[in-house]
Amino acid sequence: IASLYLYDTLFSGTLPASIGRMENLTELSFYNTRISGNLTQIRHLQKLKLLMFYGTMIDGTLPEALGSNADLLTVLGYGTALSGTIPDSLFKLQKLQSIGLQQTQLSGTLPDPSGMKMLAELSLFDTHITGTLPTALGQLLQLKHLYLHNIQLSGAVPDLSNCTQLDTLSLTNT
Repeated sequence: IASLYLYDTLFSGTLPASIGRMENLTELSFYNTRISGNLTQIRHLQKLKLLMFYGTMIDGTLPEALGSNADLLTVLGYGTALSGTIPDSLFKLQKLQSIGLQQTQLSGTLPDPSGMKMLAELSLFDTHITGTLPTALGQLLQLKHLYLHNIQLSGAVPDLSNCTQLDTLSLTNT
């Protein structure tokens, strides 16, 4: 199986550990389900390009090993009980194009995105992220959408004049 999708279902229970043994899985997407548990079992999915889990009962932390997946393009996990910090390794993935982890219990500071050459969307609103905005945000030449509202940021907004693709910037209530 290369793609596994569960949308708008009444399936419930925990995410099975056997998902971690699906070596050819490139897309794992589930939303609006009653699936619960954590994401530790996905740490071995090195071919994963798309990880979407929103509107679920997923909790726990993002596995640090997720950042060792060089082909990962999209991580969307909002409206969950996901907690802990965002792994620094996730922000070192050069091909990653979209991070949407809003409306979660994530905390800590925003990792340095200086190695993210392809990032087009960063959405972390309604989380418990704190600290300052990394100056490296101004180096994200592909950045189109930056949603960091309703989080506890302080300090100066970095120079974003190099972000010529930037279409949406939301920093309200920060």
